[in-house]
Amino acid sequence: HISSTDSMSSLEVMVHMTPKEIIDSNEYRSWLKNFCPDVEHIILNSGEVNGVSVNNINGVDESPFRDFYLDCIARNLICKSIYPVPLSWNTESIKSLSLNSDVNNIIREENYIQNIDRSKKEGLNFVIGRNMLTYTIAPFTKRGFDDSLIRNPISIEEVSQLVKDVRESGVSEVGNFSSGSDDDRLIFAGTGSAIPSKVRNVSGMYLSYQTKIGMTGILLDPGEGTIGNLLRMWAADESCSVEERIRSIKLVWISHPHADHHLGILRLLHEKSKLEPNPVTVEDKIIIVAADPILDFLSEYTNNNAKELKNCFHCLSANRFLEKLDVKKPLDTKVSPDIRAHLQGNLGLKNISCVFVNHCQHAYAVSIETESDWGTFAYSGDCRPSDRFAKMAEGCDFLVHEATFENELREDAVLKKHCTVSEALKIGKKAKAKNIILTHFSQRYPRIQDDAVAVGEKDASKIGAESNIVYAFDGLVLNRKDIGIAASTMDSMRKYYDFKEREKEKNKIAPDDVGKVSLTSKEILNTPGLFAVEGVLH
Repeated sequence: HISSTDSMSSLEVMVHMTPKEIIDSNEYRSWLKNFCPDVEHIILNSGEVNGVSVNNINGVDESPFRDFYLDCIARNLICKSIYPVPLSWNTESIKSLSLNSDVNNIIREENYIQNIDRSKKEGLNFVIGRNMLTYTIAPFTKRGFDDSLIRNPISIEEVSQLVKDVRESGVSEVGNFSSGSDDDRLIFAGTGSAIPSKVRNVSGMYLSYQTKIGMTGILLDPGEGTIGNLLRMWAADESCSVEERIRSIKLVWISHPHADHHLGILRLLHEKSKLEPNPVTVEDKIIIVAADPILDFLSEYTNNNAKELKNCFHCLSANRFLEKLDVKKPLDTKVSPDIRAHLQGNLGLKNISCVFVNHCQHAYAVSIETESDWGTFAYSGDCRPSDRFAKMAEGCDFLVHEATFENELREDAVLKKHCTVSEALKIGKKAKAKNIILTHFSQRYPRIQDDAVAVGEKDASKIGAESNIVYAFDGLVLNRKDIGIAASTMDSMRKYYDFKEREKEKNKIAPDDVGKVSLTSKEILNTPGLFAVEGVLH
């Protein structure tokens, strides 16, 4: 390619999946100059923003999850203390937005690059890679770049309209009065089920608290995208660096082998290995507690595909922590003395207990007793209502329960071995849980289910005198003392999402015009290939 002069066979494009520091090095630049000066060099290195690797333009995250970010901004308008805005739009203008803001004075602080970004340095042609940037290889007559599919970042006009919509929905802004420590947090990186949707990622929770070794984190059910969402949220958080947050994760719990509950573990191990490539002691490793098939998968993956990760984690079978519930076994009967010393002495864990639940083979619910202000934290995983779980979690401080279906779809819940909202709340009542958080919703529910509010209000006073019920959304950040704040946002959240549903109905194309497909015009135009679907256009 270096010596070729044939215009039909000469090199036209080189794609560089290469760190910026290498591309900028004199040695690399000298090598590139050996090629024809007409070659287009596409740069795909990710860069970093606040210590986290992201796809970015001019140092600004260019995430394709537009609806997710708009939803984050909307929830932030309702309550800033528990719904911070992630990296892409966590700017001074957005931080200062409120329901009383003058929408005409919203200022974009980033200098976004529109479409193809070209630059010529030292006689070389560089093109910055972007999401959906296309290079056509054939036919030859159309060979070259196509930027028509690039979606430009969220516009000021979209944010202004969002503020107007939130106002018009009739919500009340909940005050920003969090009083807890920045180290004690429960973050929901995903609250949906099965597969990611536009507004809900799949399962993922991060629980942190202070111990004698500093900030300590527990990751529960890290589905795909969990680490990416956490990194964006942490990069926007000035109270602690991203590196500290990653290092803080000392324990991972995986409730069962379904992919939407564990695919994110590999990204975590890769990020951890970058910071601590050769951990020696168990204190420096991530302890993964999971079913044996998941541990077998991790062993096979690291042995054959990523040997550099082998020393990053230590595996413990969830079967070690199974309880018969008559008398809970102490921690020292479940693990070796060195692991027990680490869990109790360094991580501040009094005990870890689990029971089998009715969902799939190797499905568990867990109870984690901490010495922190979180007290006892219980998590159902995926399951049908479980009396064994309620018994194990009895008197717990926080109970996180799946609520996949609304009450009208109980038959679906039984068939797919999940819970309805009312079934989840009844387990909370049986367990006498002080606080209940519902999560893992079917992707058909971007909003709050109507019966979630009704049942929640009806049963709230019955689930312990100090109980609060929270319906979680992606990006929810709770301090232990914020549960009451989160519960008080439910009415505003319901009003806003009901308003969105009504507006969506107004914009729908009449069924007579689109046959069997009922979509908004915007959805049709933004869906590649949809015009080819029979019945959309006649």
